[in-house]
Amino acid sequence: MTAPFPVTLQALLFMAGALHFIQLPALLLYKKEGVGDVSALSPMERDVKKAMTGGILLVVLGLGVVVMANAGTLAQGGRLARSLCFFLALFWSFRAAMQVAVFSKYFKNGLRGRVKYYGLLAILLTKTCIYLGAALIIS
Repeated sequence: MTAPFPVTLQALLFMAGALHFIQLPALLLYKKEGVGDVSALSPMERDVKKAMTGGILLVVLGLGVVVMANAGTLAQGGRLARSLCFFLALFWSFRAAMQVAVFSKYFKNGLRGRVKYYGLLAILLTKTCIYLGAALIIS
């Protein structure tokens, strides 16, 4: 049996870039249960939280666009391609570690909570593996 499309490094990198966007609906729609009452924060703390969240969102989505738009160039290799892939592998492995060490307590028990938790962890680890694999094999 053959794959419906060729599984190339370029296709994997494109997929990893697209996976940056899969967290967007969750971030925008997820009710922040158990994370703390933001109304208890001072106006300055709320503004700092908004700015940090916006900055992180901008970086994650921007890197997704960069990877998707340049998947072919990244797959061809070079120092910049390898460095970016190593950085993204480190970034997403850190985020996966935070998922396990910090954010696990915020997911509700039950089937729905476990599906969300392990689904997000699978996405984070998939991106980590693709970027690390790419960094190790490109020249």
